[in-house]
Amino acid sequence: MASRKKQLPKGMDEFPLDTKMKKPERIAVFLDWWAKKSPKQYVAYNQLLQVIEGYKDLPSAKSPELNFFRNNVRTAEKILDERFERGLDRHRWFGVRATTDHFDRMKSRYVKEARKLKVAIIRTDAEAGKIDVTKIPDTQETRPYKEWFTRSTKSILGTLARPDNIEKLLPQAFETKSEKDSSSNPDGKKNDVKSIVKAFATKKGK
Repeated sequence: MASRKKQLPKGMDEFPLDTKMKKPERIAVFLDWWAKKSPKQYVAYNQLLQVIEGYKDLPSAKSPELNFFRNNVRTAEKILDERFERGLDRHRWFGVRATTDHFDRMKSRYVKEARKLKVAIIRTDAEAGKIDVTKIPDTQETRPYKEWFTRSTKSILGTLARPDNIEKLLPQAFETKSEKDSSSNPDGKKNDVKSIVKAFATKKGK
């Protein structure tokens, strides 16, 4: 189902569409092309679908076809990376785009992954703190797990989870507020990282 007629962003209709390509390949080729033509400009999913399929009208943002189309975008991400050496940058409001260069990829992709890692380390450490290995029976099955857990939490997780190391994962000293907001939640999932870090630091300081 198409929405009311609406023009595509300037220049987007100039894309040389090749319908012989499979849909994920068309998406990757378009995003590479768009990154060169309009660097750092996001494309809404329904606009991307319109271009890739050559539709005259803009598809509805609520159409079932668009929901399925998002899976094609995920498949296209691998092609974009392997063939064009570009990362896929998702924005929860504006859509998707391909990174323009290595610095752009660092800021838009690596920082997001580092944020996820930061939260994962804090949560994993918190979960480890709730386990008392002395209360686990020493059996043939549990013994290797207990030894692994002790090594993991002391030598690896313990080092990673130190507040000073946690903070070094992100460019907090020079990252602007708008950059933090755009990179913290690309998929719109609510993760209160600040409160998690604050609680973690308080726990460590006791």
